[in-house]
Amino acid sequence: MYNKKALMSLIIIFIVIFSGCNYSKKANILNPNNKQKSNNTFKNNSIDQFLSKQKFDISQDINKKILYVYLGKEKIKKYTVTNNSFVNINVDTNKMFVISLHESSIICAKWRLQNSMDNSNVELLKNKRMNIPFKNSNDLVGIDYTRRNFYFTTLKKGFQAITFKYVNRNASVSECFTVTINLNIN
Repeated sequence: MYNKKALMSLIIIFIVIFSGCNYSKKANILNPNNKQKSNNTFKNNSIDQFLSKQKFDISQDINKKILYVYLGKEKIKKYTVTNNSFVNINVDTNKMFVISLHESSIICAKWRLQNSMDNSNVELLKNKRMNIPFKNSNDLVGIDYTRRNFYFTTLKKGFQAITFKYVNRNASVSECFTVTINLNIN
């Protein structure tokens, strides 16, 4: 009987760990009241440092995701999206911007750029994973708040659709999340 209780406890812990994509809190990342001085020519390391000190919300609804767009000058916009939805974003010409998305390594899921771009209006500079541990009141590392950051630069005025797909490597292709960013480059 004691072995059955121990086995059930382990099974419950295992289920909780692997169903973590349905549970979320506020990660230690987006402070819109941050008053640091900056210019629009951030180097990638400066952008990474800035983003890692912000607070990002993570959706508690499995059917919604929250994405953030860093537009320079410490300006970050938050968008809540559903599967197969789109977001319209205005960006200035010759500017770098970052699209930041929550990515759970616990469930082996990953954001991928789905569509090909001709790089005439927008160029993908890089995509980078950013590990951000959530610290509780006892300063213990807890839930996974990993982010996937896509770094882009705008080249000329125009329109560009960018489609991202969030795929769980352990699930079928039909079990994914897709969002399209419609960029209007001024």
